[in-house]
Amino acid sequence: MNKTMVMTKEIYNDLVDYTGQLYEKPIGRIGKRELRKESVAFLQNYISFVMAPGVVSKTTQIYLKSSSGSVAAAIRSYNQDAGEGNQINLKTASAAVDYDRKKLLKLFNSNDDMLYNVIYVRNFDITGYRRLLQLAKLKYGIGQSLNEKIILKLNQNHYCPTLSDEDFDDLIQKLVTYSKRIISEVEETMNTDAAGYFNHLQFSDNLSEIDMERLQQIKMLL
Repeated sequence: MNKTMVMTKEIYNDLVDYTGQLYEKPIGRIGKRELRKESVAFLQNYISFVMAPGVVSKTTQIYLKSSSGSVAAAIRSYNQDAGEGNQINLKTASAAVDYDRKKLLKLFNSNDDMLYNVIYVRNFDITGYRRLLQLAKLKYGIGQSLNEKIILKLNQNHYCPTLSDEDFDDLIQKLVTYSKRIISEVEETMNTDAAGYFNHLQFSDNLSEIDMERLQQIKMLL
């Protein structure tokens, strides 16, 4: 079992309660690390993504939720209480978890140290990891995207953490006013930083006070 899956299990155990809800603050070993708010937010978003429907298999979810240290032990424990026809084959369980391990590694650029760096490397810059997680969410369509409420095809690969009031007002006007009839013209003239700022408002877990006000303004208009 590689570092990614082992640490994902640790994150689940320390961040999620028995009802499947996130703790307000991590417990266990991760809780003792007293991580920065942005690091905790990343881990919360990460484990919520992993446990969302369609990302990993039922077998992997059972392993992550289990207190057992191995896949085999977790599945044996599950099978004891599972009704007839609901039991999981032990021979295929490890293969299913390994498949999901490879899937997660691929989503995060084969970075097996990502979770370790977030938790155990003090003041590690997680900006790149946040971007990868945002892109993974987009790929799986997790969470309601403001893009679903607009007709503009904005560049979702560019992120801009700040935007002047003038450019933001221009962004609002374009989001509300333009129709499909002139969408091609709008896409050519849209300020790329404005598009990036729109992406930032949707997916960043480190919004400033003015960012939050702007996000609410957009939600009210769309």
